[in-house]
Amino acid sequence: MKVCELLERDLDERERGRAGLRRIDRAEGVDARFGRCGDGADPMDGLVERERGDRRAVQVRRDGRGRARDGVVTERVMDRMHRRLDREDRDEENERGHDQSARAPPHEPSGRQQSHERDRPGHVGLIVRAENSNGADRFRGGRELRGLEDRALDTADMGVGRGRSQQRSGHGDDRQHAQHEPHSSEETCRTQCQWPIRYTDRVYALGLAGRWLHLTSSVLLVGAAAMIVLAGRSDRATAQRWERTVLTSACWLALVALASGIVVLATQTALFEGRGAAAFEPRAIGRVLVQTQAGHVWLVRAGFLALLAAFLSIRMSVERRADWRAARGEAVLLGVAALVPLAAAGHAAAVEPDTARAIVLDALHVLGAGIWVGGLLPLALLLRAAAGEAGADARPHAVLAARRFSRAALGLVLVLAATGTGLAITHVGNVAGLVGTTYGRLLLAKLALLILALSLAALNRSVLLARLGGDGPTVGRPAMRRLAGFVTVEAGLALAILVIVAAMNVTPPARHEAPVWPFTIRLSFAALEGRAAEATRALIGSQIGVIGLVALITGLAVRAWRLPLAALALIALGAGAGLALPPLTIDAYPTTYLRPSVPYQAGAITAGAALYQASCAGCHGARGAGDGPDGRALPRPPADLRAPHTAQHTAGDLFWWISHGIPGSGMPGFGPRLTEDQRWELINFLRALSAGFGARGMGSTIERDRRWLVAPDFTFTVGPTPPRALKDYRGRNVLVVLYALPGSRPRMNQLAGREGTLAVLGVEVIAVPIDADPDAIRRLGDDPRVLFPVVTEGAETIVAAYRLFAVAPHVELLIDRQGYVRAITRSSGEAMDLDTLVAQVQQLNDEKTAGEAPPEEHVH
Repeated sequence: MKVCELLERDLDERERGRAGLRRIDRAEGVDARFGRCGDGADPMDGLVERERGDRRAVQVRRDGRGRARDGVVTERVMDRMHRRLDREDRDEENERGHDQSARAPPHEPSGRQQSHERDRPGHVGLIVRAENSNGADRFRGGRELRGLEDRALDTADMGVGRGRSQQRSGHGDDRQHAQHEPHSSEETCRTQCQWPIRYTDRVYALGLAGRWLHLTSSVLLVGAAAMIVLAGRSDRATAQRWERTVLTSACWLALVALASGIVVLATQTALFEGRGAAAFEPRAIGRVLVQTQAGHVWLVRAGFLALLAAFLSIRMSVERRADWRAARGEAVLLGVAALVPLAAAGHAAAVEPDTARAIVLDALHVLGAGIWVGGLLPLALLLRAAAGEAGADARPHAVLAARRFSRAALGLVLVLAATGTGLAITHVGNVAGLVGTTYGRLLLAKLALLILALSLAALNRSVLLARLGGDGPTVGRPAMRRLAGFVTVEAGLALAILVIVAAMNVTPPARHEAPVWPFTIRLSFAALEGRAAEATRALIGSQIGVIGLVALITGLAVRAWRLPLAALALIALGAGAGLALPPLTIDAYPTTYLRPSVPYQAGAITAGAALYQASCAGCHGARGAGDGPDGRALPRPPADLRAPHTAQHTAGDLFWWISHGIPGSGMPGFGPRLTEDQRWELINFLRALSAGFGARGMGSTIERDRRWLVAPDFTFTVGPTPPRALKDYRGRNVLVVLYALPGSRPRMNQLAGREGTLAVLGVEVIAVPIDADPDAIRRLGDDPRVLFPVVTEGAETIVAAYRLFAVAPHVELLIDRQGYVRAITRSSGEAMDLDTLVAQVQQLNDEKTAGEAPPEEHVH
């Protein structure tokens, strides 16, 4: 193929935003065959190429290696051309003295991606290094960004600026639900993207300090204004001096927030532009302000902060109560207006779907923290002023203010708990993300400090607050002084929490990281399958635990029996845990919750099948039954990979065993022999093999609301039309027909004649010739006319993967709107009652699928 033709194709793909990787893996020396049916040739033979994301599968037979080699050579030529053009562009820009264009965030070469980094202005040049055990080739892709208004700049970008190469696992070009977002892998060596600027620890610490200062000053500003309103208007001299002091402090806080916001903006600009000097360039800062959502949010907040600072600096008469309320209320509203928009430029703005819900939760969380945390120091200042002899006139005012703040703080803490729980579910998701990621551990540290602060607040509320109304010299004033000290300590804990919050703002959420499980065990109900005695023990233990929980709740409600019930609760909870938890424990590994970097697609399954035949079939057998000839010499028999236990283990467990082996079983580790992608492809095949074994009992009858068999995604081509994928039909029922002529002609004619009826019912038919004939459309003929897609390229991959689920001359797999195989019909291709199929489709249409997440394209 000529270089100019490759260049034209590459440019066309870049314009459509579909540039990516194409890797050709050759399976040399693999003579074993898998999945034969009788004496016919197996469609999996000779297939050594896998699908990558949304790109078409490139199928290379064993006799086509010369053409594959030519493709690799031309790819390298194109890579050198791109690098030369990049150097010329940079030299030209440097000579003209223009700003360099911003670089794109790290991008995955394959799979589905939901990047939490935000868009950057300018042209993006992306260099991806694809490394494997045989060497590393560099591929080049680029595209012009169409603007930054559509997506928010995430504050997590600051976390990348430390020069740490983040290795991410991709999910493709489509943005999906938060639960389906990509995860990084600490074992990933395939994908590395380097930023052109490295931030030292000192610079990072300076940026983090700027963020903390900006957040703290904004929070204290809202709390100071709110505390004045909660305390109310007073005519006492001490209370008025306190009010003037708080107002003056609030004015300075507004100026500090504005100045620190400028520092944060400059730091973000340097990161987005990829150049430290951009922090001092008005043009670069202007691009961020005008072309990004974070810039828009910054402008809004800076305007409110400037307006608030000017408003607080004006000395106005507030002798009348209405004037006082209007002036102080306006300060609160301006402070809230400057604080709440932070939610639109943080992690919540990158959540999809339900972005608005996440932003609202974050806004309420920030607002609650602002009033509670920000009001602590002004309250402590008022209590300290009123506790002395000179401030005795303000003592009733201080007691009233403390009680009002205590009631308000109780409600604010409930708001913080509710919104914090929602945000944790959104950004963390599960226990693995909580204990196995940096973001999760920061959240645990935040919760630990919050528990200390709330414990101190509970002590203040239950003990010291009640004593404020006692005799002044002996009870009231000493209690007020102690309360002022404890409130100051509580405020210190809250400010320490804000340090952690600032660090969380520059750390990718746990859903975007691969959790490294820190324990050697985990809890799973899968451990109880087939173990009746252990299941009974776990049930008894859980019931004892419930009794303990009821006793604990009753003790909190009934004060007279609190201590006995608390003791009973502790005993019951301990005994219940001792009985219920051990049967649920199974072994765990650091990669247990690692998500695959290779999607669950037909191309990956067939590539994994070739790897299985080369590396695993000798012990586990050609069909995974554990009956391989080499397995007889092992210390213990090889596992039957078709059994349900394969699906019970996580993909991360399988990845660990394949990488490091299983001690005592004779199974070696394949980490040095197989690349990471190859290991994931092997896992995809194993999961499909186990699922196919379980699908033996699936027939043409649909079990209502029982979805378990995930349909692997695949890409295919129909004649000269652009490639399409099975996932493109998500939301509609799909009938995948594996047919072979001439035996299937009666059934194919029947489906073609009733295609209109099926289309009205919301059914898409995809016909796949088992013999992978590229002339399949012509062979079907024109009478009746076939209007549904007939695969002309990609059939071999589809057949090889889906015949793991059913082997017959003619197979029909009915896939529901969520992407699950719900019925499998095996036949010889004769005409059948089409009303049965119509009834099945109607049954699927009657099922409620709203609110259910579609099956992920990764095995777990």
